[in-house]
Amino acid sequence: MDTDFISYPTMPPADTLLLLTDAEWAATRTDLNGWAVDLSTSPASLVAYIPVITISAAQQALNNMYNGVNITSTSTPSLNGMYACDDAAQAKFDRVSHFVVVNGRFPGSSSEMVWPLFNQTSTVVFTDISKFQEVATAVADYVADLYAVAITNVIPPNSKTIP
Repeated sequence: MDTDFISYPTMPPADTLLLLTDAEWAATRTDLNGWAVDLSTSPASLVAYIPVITISAAQQALNNMYNGVNITSTSTPSLNGMYACDDAAQAKFDRVSHFVVVNGRFPGSSSEMVWPLFNQTSTVVFTDISKFQEVATAVADYVADLYAVAITNVIPPNSKTIP
């Protein structure tokens, strides 16, 4: 016992002390994660400490930005899917959207735009520039909602419905 080395002015009652085996004591010296006393067992026992990690709403919102947004089109179900909304996806939406506004058509020589969905293994095909703009707007709105979490602390649902 450590009472052999240190003199305590008042020792707690013996039945309230946690008895450790030599192996448990040695483990407390080598495991840098720490230890905790589990009071739910009788007698109490020494257990590895597992910290509870909590993230703020703003951190969760940032994570959500990299998990995409599910868009549902009530008039064009073929556009339904999970769209990426990270920085690269936002930049791509912005560039194509700008081109559409300036030129009144999709870039390239085709009258349609093939767009990869979040998982990059499936695509949707836009045949109407107004539908593309609706999806681009829904993605931008979702990202704006995520940025607003820093003020509101309210995580928005990761889905948007467009006409």
